[in-house]
Amino acid sequence: MVTAIAKKSAIEEYLEQENRNIDKSEFIQGEIVKMAGASANHNILTGKLHALLLFALEDRGYSVFMSDMRLWLPVFESYLYPDVMAIAEEPIFTDSKQIALTNPCFIAEVLSTSTEGFNKSQKFTLYRSIPQRSPRCRKRK
Repeated sequence: MVTAIAKKSAIEEYLEQENRNIDKSEFIQGEIVKMAGASANHNILTGKLHALLLFALEDRGYSVFMSDMRLWLPVFESYLYPDVMAIAEEPIFTDSKQIALTNPCFIAEVLSTSTEGFNKSQKFTLYRSIPQRSPRCRKRK
């Protein structure tokens, strides 16, 4: 009797790798892309933006997340780590472990010389696949 062995999907392999590693990677349409460490300036800007949004939106029913929260984009089967995300109403996670969100209405990326081109073109295209779920979120054209 032949036993079929189920091959892990690329997504499952990526998630297992992320759980084992200290370094973060993004999963973009089947490809694992290692993320470079951020500069001090990048961290300062991201932290300030997160703090400003957190204080401005906290009492309005929004949740604000920083760069360690993963975003799942099902249309492109991709996991990304935006620098800052805001979610209107309740966050929708991919599972009970709450490792990835699916419903941001605001995403910010702090640009550097090395990431600007990718963030403005490819990543922006990926982000635009997020459906507008809340009337409190307006999709930018």
